Amino acid sequence: ADPRVPDVPLIAVSEKFESITGYSRSEVIGKNCRFLNKDCSLDFGDLMNLRRACGTGASFTAVLENRRKTGEVFLNLLDLRGLTVARNPLTDEELWFLVGVQCDVTNMQAPTIGQEQVAQIQKIANDIRGKLRDELSAMAVAGALAGNFLVVSTPPPAAEPPDAWCLLSTPTWCHSDESAASATSSVPSRA
Repeated sequence: ADPRVPDVPLIAVSEKFESITGYSRSEVIGKNCRFLNKDCSLDFGDLMNLRRACGTGASFTAVLENRRKTGEVFLNLLDLRGLTVARNPLTDEELWFLVGVQCDVTNMQAPTIGQEQVAQIQKIANDIRGKLRDELSAMAVAGALAGNFLVVSTPPPAAEPPDAWCLLSTPTWCHSDESAASATSSVPSRA
């Protein structure tokens, strides 16, 4: 998702997202993903932490009640954080995008979804993020900045840095050392 755009719209989704939710790319690109929690219970603390993550790129992990396109409720373990792909040397502004990894945990018994299972899913999410980092960086910059900005890999030597985005040689996860920023919720009760 692109946090620079009002309402933080999705800019890409995976095939797995489509199979879990039932929504096609064409239905969701350009929309905020809150359509997944329509008529679902959402813990106020999770909502505040999710909004904070969307605004800062901080890590967010929680089990959220979501709804598939069919209307069926499912439990979605969402791991979300920002990926910084470029920096403007003139303004020192960072260009970052939100990357979410989700796991359908509906069939896990509520008492068995503990910190250990969340930690295992977070490890899998970290592995996925590691594999996707460079690909997402190139895709995000190409898609979001095409025609809007001059993107250079290194700033040219000059007295004044150019007003351009410089790609980071290695994209970095926002707040990667901030363990306190990660919010982990319990499983919502199902009535």
